[in-house]
Amino acid sequence: MWPIKWTPGAAKNTKRKVDVGDRDVEKDGEKEKKSLKRERKFHNKWLNEWKWLQFDGDISLMFCKTCIAYDESGKGRAKYPINFVKGSNNFRTSALVDHENSTFHKDAADFENARANPQETPARKSLLALNEHKRKTLEHYFRNIHGIIKSNRPISDFVWVNKLDIAKGILDSGETYNNCKAATCFLENIAEVERESILESVKRAKFFSLTMDGSTDEATVEQETLFVRFCCQGDTVTKFLTIGEPASTSSADLYTFVTNILKTHELNQNISFIGFGCDGAANMMGKKGGLVTLLQKDFPELLACHCLAHRLELSFRDVVKADKKYERLSTLLLGIFYFYKRSPKQRKNLRHTFEVMNVKGTLPHRVSGSRWMPHMQRALKSLFTSFPGYVSHLQNESHTNSKAEGLVKIMCNYQVIVYATVLLDVLNPLVRLSLFLQSRDVTLADVHLMVRSTVSHLESLKEKKSEALLKLEETKEVAGMPLTATGPFNSGSLINKMVTDMTKAISIRFADLWDEVKFTEIANLRNWPLEELKEISDV
Repeated sequence: MWPIKWTPGAAKNTKRKVDVGDRDVEKDGEKEKKSLKRERKFHNKWLNEWKWLQFDGDISLMFCKTCIAYDESGKGRAKYPINFVKGSNNFRTSALVDHENSTFHKDAADFENARANPQETPARKSLLALNEHKRKTLEHYFRNIHGIIKSNRPISDFVWVNKLDIAKGILDSGETYNNCKAATCFLENIAEVERESILESVKRAKFFSLTMDGSTDEATVEQETLFVRFCCQGDTVTKFLTIGEPASTSSADLYTFVTNILKTHELNQNISFIGFGCDGAANMMGKKGGLVTLLQKDFPELLACHCLAHRLELSFRDVVKADKKYERLSTLLLGIFYFYKRSPKQRKNLRHTFEVMNVKGTLPHRVSGSRWMPHMQRALKSLFTSFPGYVSHLQNESHTNSKAEGLVKIMCNYQVIVYATVLLDVLNPLVRLSLFLQSRDVTLADVHLMVRSTVSHLESLKEKKSEALLKLEETKEVAGMPLTATGPFNSGSLINKMVTDMTKAISIRFADLWDEVKFTEIANLRNWPLEELKEISDV
C-alpha cells in the first residue's frame, strides 16, 4: 500500500489538522490493544532445562548462579550490567537462550568447570604442552646432579656431564642452568623434598633418637651432622637429617644448635625424643655441663649412648698406646707409605719389581686415619701380600738411599714381623666387630651377643696359634724372604698379654652399657635359652 495519503485542500509546507474526535478514537484503540497484550510469567520447567537458572518468587526475578559466582570472584569484568546477575523479569525462552549464548555466561561456565576440574582446563593443557620440553630439560639437570652426588663426585662435574648430554642431543646448548650455581640450586631443592619426606615419616613414629658427630670442612669450619633414627613399619631406619655450623663446639652452643633444629622441624611436639648417640668427648657426655646433661633437662626420658664403634677404637688404643713394639711397627708402615707416595719414580720401580717377581702386590696403605683398626688391618695385609716386592726393591734402593736402608732393616726383623702377625690375628675379629657396630640396622640387643662372641674368639687365640704364625716361627721367613732374628722371642706371652689387655679394655669401655641397657637382651631371640624358643615355636 502506498504510504502517501492525499488530502483535499492541503497547502504546501503545512501540517494536516486532525479533529479532536479522531484523536480520541486513536487513543482508545491503543488502550484496547494494550489491554489485549499477553501477560508472561515464569515456568518451573525452565529450572530443569537450564541448570544455572534460579528464580526468586518473592521479587519475581530470574538469576544465573554461574554468572553470579563468576562476578563475585572478581574474574568477570563485563562492560555493562548483566541482567541475570542483577535480576531479570523477561520471562521469555528467547531471553534465556540469549543469555546462555552470551560471552559473559560462557566465560562464567568455563570458570566453573576450571574450579571443578583444574587439571582438565584448556589453559592447563596448553601450559603443559608449551612447557613439556622445558620440563624434560630440567628433569635431565636434576638427574645429572643427583647422580653426581650419589656417586660422591664433586659438583664441578655437573658442567661437563651437561656438555656431554648436549653433544648427544639430549639437552639444548645454553649457560642458564649449565653452571655450578644452578647445580647447587637443584641440589638444595632435591634435599628439601627428601627432608620433608623424612620428617613426615618421623612424625608418624611415636619416638625417635638422634646421632650427632662433628668435623671440620676444607675451610676449617666446624660442621655438625645429625642423623635421625626411628621405627617405620617395624623396621629400624636411620636417615640423614641436617648439617649445620654451630657458634662453637662448647656444650651450650651445641645445645642451642640441636634445640633449634628440633624446633625448626617441629620434632619437639607430639613425639618423644628418647635417644642420643655421640662420641665420648667432655662437651658431649660430660656429667656436669655436657650436651647430654643439658638435653636431659628438657627431655627427662632421654637415654644417651656413647658411639659403640668409637668405644671399640678407644679400647684398642688403650692397649697399644704404650707398646714400643707397636710404635716401631707403625713407624715402618708409615715410612713405607710416604716413601712411595712422595716419589713417582719409586712407585714406578716398585710396580716393575712386582711384575718381574710375579708378585700380586699393592702400593702401601696409610695406617693412620679416623678408624685406627681397619686402617691398620689393611696396611698389615698389604705388607704381607707385597712383602717380597717391598724387600727386593728397598734392598736395591738401599745402596743409594739411606731411608730405604733403614726401612728394609726394620722390615726384615723377625721380632717386628712376629708382632705384626700376632697383631693381625687380634685385629681380624675386632674389625669384624667394628664393621658390625657401624651397620645401620644394628640394635643394642645384637651388640651384647656380638661382643661376647668377639671376646670368646680372642680368648681362643691363647689356646691355639694361627697357621701363619706357626709357619713363621718354623721357617723364620715370609714368602721365601729370610728374616733376621736378634734373639729369642716368645710369641705365646705376647698373645696372652695382648688378648688379656684387649678383653679387659673392652669390658671397661662397655661396662656402663651392660649396666644401663642390659634389659635390651630380651629383644634378641638368639639370647634366649633353646628350651624357651622351642616352646614359643610350638605355640
